[in-house]
Amino acid sequence: MLNLEREIKEILEAQARDAVAAGWAEVRVVETGIGLTFHLEPIKPNAAPLEIYLDSEELVVCAPGRHDMVCEFFAEDPLEIKRQVEALAAAVVAGSYAERMKDGSMEVAAEWPGPDGPQEASRNVLSMVGAEGKPWRAINYEPY
Repeated sequence: MLNLEREIKEILEAQARDAVAAGWAEVRVVETGIGLTFHLEPIKPNAAPLEIYLDSEELVVCAPGRHDMVCEFFAEDPLEIKRQVEALAAAVVAGSYAERMKDGSMEVAAEWPGPDGPQEASRNVLSMVGAEGKPWRAINYEPY
């Protein structure tokens, strides 16, 4: 396991230590065609899972929640990537990671407390005609 891969696994285990010890979550490492993928999976169906894979030593791709959100952390400094991953993992475990979905569309927005203040991400999986004026509905996750 590369250094950054090992450190990301340690971050997930540290953030979810109590939940893992109580049997409420598990950290799995799966070898895939793109490399190692890390899974933080809660037992509670209303808690957010987190999947992480390293595209390279400078790009980490995270998939938090249950609605196809993707957050990419890019930095030349691995310490910056670790700070971002740690903040996202802490938010997922604490239940402070939240999503919003636009009704009638596949648009998702996410918010969580980052290391330097609030973080946001958005993803539009499929553009839907007529969804522009539709309301957003909140999706809140439980803590582990």
